[in-house]
Amino acid sequence: MNTKDRVLSLKDWIESFLVFQEEDFQFFQDLLNKKIPFDPENILLKIKNRMDTRKVFYQLYKYLPWEELSMNERKMVEKKLYKILYREELITEFITKLLEALTYLIYSESSTEFQLTSNPFIIH
Repeated sequence: MNTKDRVLSLKDWIESFLVFQEEDFQFFQDLLNKKIPFDPENILLKIKNRMDTRKVFYQLYKYLPWEELSMNERKMVEKKLYKILYREELITEFITKLLEALTYLIYSESSTEFQLTSNPFIIH
């Protein structure tokens, strides 16, 4: 495949993924600042969609060539990839905490519906 035939370069991928991560951070910030309604179902759907998109990004990355990059470009690309990796760790950690909180909230709501009163009647 010629360079002219490529639709996506490694640099393009990096820039696109950084923008994608920024959207994640904006979503988390809006959620924490209560700019979006706290609806567990919508939040879970949004997380699922973002994770599916992430998988596509990861799949694309595997096929992007490094050969055409100069040494200076490679160093720049490596720095940006380290930044992406660090941000992915932060995003993953936040998603994990968010899922734990949602699980707790959903579980505590469902368990209160079926709880017996603390003073059940006694049959003699």
